[in-house]
Amino acid sequence: MSDIKTNIKFYIDSMKSVHKSIIEINGTSFIVNHKKTLLFSLIETLSKTVYPGESNKNKFINFISDFCMWEEYDRVSIQQLKYYMDKIDSLNITLYSNLITYINETLSEFPKSTPVPFSIDPTVETINSFIPSSQGNINGKKINLFTHGELIWRYRNALVHEARSLGTTEMFKYEQPHYVPFTYIDSLDDKISVSDKYFVICYPLNFLNTLIDVGIDNLEKHLILHNINPYDTYSLENLWVD
Repeated sequence: MSDIKTNIKFYIDSMKSVHKSIIEINGTSFIVNHKKTLLFSLIETLSKTVYPGESNKNKFINFISDFCMWEEYDRVSIQQLKYYMDKIDSLNITLYSNLITYINETLSEFPKSTPVPFSIDPTVETINSFIPSSQGNINGKKINLFTHGELIWRYRNALVHEARSLGTTEMFKYEQPHYVPFTYIDSLDDKISVSDKYFVICYPLNFLNTLIDVGIDNLEKHLILHNINPYDTYSLENLWVD
């Protein structure tokens, strides 16, 4: 076995051990958030071997796209798009009347009491078909910013940099990322009425574990196929300052 193949095996075994140790961490308050933070760190560690020189964001989202086989990665979150459209200035709203109609009709079809998988979300091409050709974006924002690949990066940033989880906690035994339905309740003169329904993003812990399991396996194949030494992108010097 060549030195590179030996290094690949040692590296992959080490990454699997790190993953296993994260899964086995016990605790009470905020333990799921802490585990997710460490899992995001592991994804960035894995991405370092195949995207040297790239920004942290590009390494992260490209690794998920290229190695983790997340089918809904490039779908557009209709929920996030709805919130964004609600903030558009009234002078520009007529430009996007067809898109707004599409968003409202799509959300009206969401199940109201069960988890809603991201597979229900539209593609970038679908959203583009509702945008005036002269625009190329939505009120200055590119469509890809509303894809799940971009949104999970923002989720990662909130956890890693602010110790804050966006979206909602797991409320269903459903291991794929999904929307959780909620209901606004109004109370007036001792009368309770349902005023509106809304949906919140949820990234289950086991979903991140699956991303890493799949990502590690595909990374190992990639490293072997292209004869890449995974340690070449790490600084192994005693000097910490480049």
